[in-house]
Amino acid sequence: MYAALLNNKLVLARTEEARIQSNLIALNQEKYLCPRCKKKVILVLSEKRLPFFKHQMAQVGRQGEKEEHYRGKINLKTALIAAGFPAKEEVPLAKGELRADILVNSQLAFEIQCAPLSKGEFSHRHNLYKKVGIIDIWIVGKRHYLTNYLNQRQAIFLRFNRSWGYYYLEIDSKREYLTLKYQILQEPLTRKIRYQNH
Repeated sequence: MYAALLNNKLVLARTEEARIQSNLIALNQEKYLCPRCKKKVILVLSEKRLPFFKHQMAQVGRQGEKEEHYRGKINLKTALIAAGFPAKEEVPLAKGELRADILVNSQLAFEIQCAPLSKGEFSHRHNLYKKVGIIDIWIVGKRHYLTNYLNQRQAIFLRFNRSWGYYYLEIDSKREYLTLKYQILQEPLTRKIRYQNH
């Protein structure tokens, strides 16, 4: 969102960015609120995008991650280490443009995606992994679980291999459970999907 409430007045992200650059205020020292729900939002400044406001995440894990993402990442890293892999979390790659949720080795990384993600942002991150020669495997949280139909936000996470056909990985952070949905097929007329679980 490009506007927020500050002292009951609507302010633009660009205006607030200008105030910060003029040293009139420090970044996120003001109490911005969402105009719709009145919950706290923070100003995000980026070299690649226009400034914008976003809802502040619950401070559960490190670096303000939501609980589902944080638990999923820790559970996966723990399982990989127990299986003998030298897994590390939050590893910066591509000269700092990318941060792997879990880096297994110099050729493999896992991303746990619980929050909304645009096709453009997914492509950008996926291409950065390709650029540095790392295979990225995406595992989704509850927001992205497959049900009877495949929507566009889910389609970006589909992958294909000879053994499983089209497949999809889901994580349940609370139950510490990973689900593989494979042999995913979509009926041509109804667009309904069928798959197997493992």
